Amino acid sequence: MASSIAEFRNRLYKEIVLPSGLSAQIRKVQAWDFLGLGELPIPSGRAGNETPMYTEQDTRNLRHYTDKAIVKGVVKPPLTDTLDDGGEPVYAADKLHVSELSLDDYNALSTAIMQWSGLTQEDGQAVEAFRADAERTSGESVSGAVSLSAE
Repeated sequence: MASSIAEFRNRLYKEIVLPSGLSAQIRKVQAWDFLGLGELPIPSGRAGNETPMYTEQDTRNLRHYTDKAIVKGVVKPPLTDTLDDGGEPVYAADKLHVSELSLDDYNALSTAIMQWSGLTQEDGQAVEAFRADAERTSGESVSGAVSLSAE
């Protein structure tokens, strides 16, 4: 059990080494970190061997949510995902922009933050199944149950 503020804080953060060899300090992201997005950035993937079918908008949304999760989840070095009105990165002297990360480092951070936070692909699949059930207005749901509106 943490008996001091310093010990408590040490349990909140995790040091990781990125594929580039750089070190980063991450923290767990929480649902309230994403209230302004209207959706949790949980990786959904697809069950079994299904190939995910993503629209261009889905891809943009995923990138936006992942950028937000990385910015919220990385403590050191400080990161930003700010874009100008034209959608171009706004670089700052005191922060790295997520677009400056290599793809390997970006993916490593995303994966580490989601795993450390307990947001797994299985969670995402459960959310996707819930969404699919909620979108059906009658008849049998994706999970095999009869929806309330069909009763």
